[in-house]
This record gives sequence, C-alpha cells and structure tokens, in this order.
Amino acid sequence: MRTIIAACVLLCAGCGLRIPEIPQAARTQVPRAAPTAPWFGEGRMELVVPGKRISCTAYVRGLPDGTARIALLSDEGLQLMDLQSTADGFQVNQAIDDLKKAVPHLGRMVRQAFAHPAEKRHWDDDRIAAVSGDVTRWYGGDPVLLRGVEGDGLDLAIEDYRLLGDELLAHEVRATAPFGITMRIHLTSARLLPVPAPAAPVAAP
Repeated sequence: MRTIIAACVLLCAGCGLRIPEIPQAARTQVPRAAPTAPWFGEGRMELVVPGKRISCTAYVRGLPDGTARIALLSDEGLQLMDLQSTADGFQVNQAIDDLKKAVPHLGRMVRQAFAHPAEKRHWDDDRIAAVSGDVTRWYGGDPVLLRGVEGDGLDLAIEDYRLLGDELLAHEVRATAPFGITMRIHLTSARLLPVPAPAAPVAAP
C-alpha cells in the first residue's frame, strides 16, 4: 500500500500536473523554459468559455526583451485579440467582447509558457519548483524543461518541446481555469527571427 501511495505522489507532483523527475545525470543542466532568442510561431488556439467555443489562428512571438506577444485571428481574417506579456503581468492591445472573460487567463498563459518571468528556483523532491509571485513553475525530465505551472487560478501543462536553433520551444500548451474555461495553443510551425543589431553610437556634435 505504501508503495502505491508513493507512486501516486510522484505522478501527481505539482498538485495534479504530471511533472517527471529529473535524473541524477541531468541535474547540472540549466532549466529551460522558452527560447531566449527572438522567434515567431504559428498555430491554432482553441478556447472554451461558458456558452461559446472558439477555434482560431494564433500567432505567437518571443521578443528579445524576454516578453511574448500573441495575436488571434478568425478564419475570416478578423483580429480577435492582441496582447503582450510584461515584466509583472500583461497588457491588452485589443480584444473582442466574446473573449474578455478569458483575457486574464490567456495573458497568464502566454507569459508563463512563452516569456521569461523572474523566478526563484529550489528543489522539491526530484523536481525544480520556481516561484514567481503567487505562481509556481515546475521543471522536470531530461532535458530539464518547464513542464507545468500552477497559481493565479490557472493550471498549465506545457508539452511537445522541439528544437528551434539550439534551444527548445514548447508546441503544446493547455490550460484549465475556473468557471469552465479551457484553452489550448498548438503551434504547427516556428522559426527564429533575426536578432536586432545594436544601435550605433551617436556622434558628439
């Protein structure tokens, strides 16, 4: 019985999110979240809010300053939402009324999965817990990747990492929020963007 309970605890580390343990041989690796180089991805966003289901094109961009931006377009080409993460949250540039209930959750989703919020990391059993405000980000596996996020009323599962240059990018992010809101971003393609050249020094008059 104790063995069964212990196995269940390992499978449910991170309060229900399945976070694999980090093998001993991988423990010197630097945990990875989203790529640090600027990138651009395209895919689909599926969103369920009470009484409405939306499936649309999603464009996600990782910016050089460590933030991320997402734009959602309907299949008819209508822009549904445009928001960007910030150092301590997110800002909404545009959102249609049908999506306003989901805006806070989508903002957290983009910030946690595709940006680089400041965090303090520590070991929790065989995984790494990283605290950022009221949010805990869970790293595990080999390579040591961001696998799940909890807090602020939103649980994220971050999966399907693929190489992008010499870094890794998650192509599947799923979220469950209160009041029957569920969200899924699935990237079908991604590419690195050119790194902006530093500004030339201004000559003295």
